[in-house]
Amino acid sequence: MKSGYKLILTAVALFFLLITDVMASEKIDHWFSRDKYQHFTISAFYTLGTATILNRHFEQPHGGSIGIAAGFTFSLGLGKEIADKRKQTETSSIKDLIWDAAGVLTGVALASILL
Repeated sequence: MKSGYKLILTAVALFFLLITDVMASEKIDHWFSRDKYQHFTISAFYTLGTATILNRHFEQPHGGSIGIAAGFTFSLGLGKEIADKRKQTETSSIKDLIWDAAGVLTGVALASILL
């Protein structure tokens, strides 16, 4: 198995291990909202952008750059949700993480095509 895909699998495993700590708050959390759109698009953009920078400017191999980018981007989203969970003024949401993951997968797909 290529190292890039091991990073993706590690990120997914970490996601499932930490999911019990990141639960939705009492606020209404819709599946489709501006917030979810932002989670999706930012995750896709960060994944594609990071993979492109790693591949073209740091001469990382195709699969490695995509794997690192996916793990890095998902870690950012997961970290944000954990930080939100600890703040009373913020809303932590499993739905946000799902949209982050969808954005990461979209970024991976685009990077696979474009790089």
